[in-house]
Amino acid sequence: LILRYAVNLENDINTDLADLDDNGEVNSVDAVYILQFIVGEINCFPIDCPTTSGKGQLGNGTIAFGPPQRTGSQLVVPVYVAESAGGIQAIELAMRELAAGLSYEGVRNLPEGWAMAENKSTDQAKIALAGSTPVTGGPLFELVFAAAGPQVPETISITSRVNGNPSADQRVAMQE
Repeated sequence: LILRYAVNLENDINTDLADLDDNGEVNSVDAVYILQFIVGEINCFPIDCPTTSGKGQLGNGTIAFGPPQRTGSQLVVPVYVAESAGGIQAIELAMRELAAGLSYEGVRNLPEGWAMAENKSTDQAKIALAGSTPVTGGPLFELVFAAAGPQVPETISITSRVNGNPSADQRVAMQE
């Protein structure tokens, strides 16, 4: 439900209860805390019992986008951990103004135990992902796009938030 709220698919949510870290936002970080609670990694939420041991707190990290691989009419863009201090557990991506002839199809190869929600239309997509176990290096998942023909835009713009920390817009190469 929280991931669906993060991508604007759900609006009937009590934001006071869902904001588990009391930062004034309901986002993928709050979903991480729910997943951690379910698997027994934490026994209360940060809003209820702030921790001094660091358990339940999210680390810092950044993501990077690898070169696209074309398979037929699909372009697959790998997303991986660029930097990590404590691991990556929450990611939100926004793609706006996707060029004509290119459409977002979905995410594949999520890490085990991760959950995802997405909201997509013809020219934009929002994705929220959360996992109870931090990923500290290597691949995270793949973004899959459909190309209507042989010509695709050189780049697209993707805005990301990793573990609740905003990142700058990134120009992601779409040509091999």
